[in-house]
Amino acid sequence: MPVIETGDSAPFLEDGWVGAILRIGALRRRLDKRDKRCVVVNTDPSDLTANVNVLRAIAQDRGTHFGVYGSTVEPGEIAVGDPVLIEC
Repeated sequence: MPVIETGDSAPFLEDGWVGAILRIGALRRRLDKRDKRCVVVNTDPSDLTANVNVLRAIAQDRGTHFGVYGSTVEPGEIAVGDPVLIEC
């Protein structure tokens, strides 16, 4: 899962990016909608143990939404350190 460091301390900036185009390197990706999470987030991938508090916390704080879905507008190569631009 890619992580973008924005330098802004405000949480969940991606919520405001829905509908915009994200450019990373040569890739352009439209951010379509907020990601509604399910019980899979409760499972630790390293040992498959479950912690029901994960989804519970997301539901209480974020209405079960965490992250955003996107669609590729223009495929292209990206690399660590590429600038990330928001095209409205």
